[in-house]
Amino acid sequence: NASTPADGLRSFATNGAQGDFTIKNRDLAALSAPNLTNNGVLRGNGTYFKNVTNNGTVAPGLSPGILTVSGNYTQSSTGHLEIEAATISGATAGTDYDRLVVTGTANLAGVLDGVALPGLGPATSNPIDVVTGPGGAALATRTGTLATGSTTPRPLSPNLVFQPRHPDSPQVVRLFMVPEAS
Repeated sequence: NASTPADGLRSFATNGAQGDFTIKNRDLAALSAPNLTNNGVLRGNGTYFKNVTNNGTVAPGLSPGILTVSGNYTQSSTGHLEIEAATISGATAGTDYDRLVVTGTANLAGVLDGVALPGLGPATSNPIDVVTGPGGAALATRTGTLATGSTTPRPLSPNLVFQPRHPDSPQVVRLFMVPEAS
């Protein structure tokens, strides 16, 4: 049997602490990849068609973009979800900010780190939905929450930071720009 470049992913179950796994505009369904434990960095645009456990950093998009987990997403207490935003008001997911889409259950712990891309406009009271179900809909199930992590640069002008919030309805994770606590 001849092997293909995709054969290497068929048994790729763990992204090590120094690993950097990037999905570039593709869906990994045909690769039959196993459930993934991420201890390094998982980033990109496209879909991973199994469950993902994040103990490292998940960074949707390629400045910015959308990463879909077609399965369950579990982020441990050591995990970081890194979201980049260029626009908040009137923003479009995948174009103006990053989004993580989860088709199954989102089990959340750890932190959400916000990164302001050049040109981020002034704060508004409008949040962006950064963890959702397909098409921006509510998650099927969400347990746990993400703590406020780092804001880069810090503080945002004028003296603001990114903060995740977790409404009960709809079940999503929203990112707000709020005054930095003194």
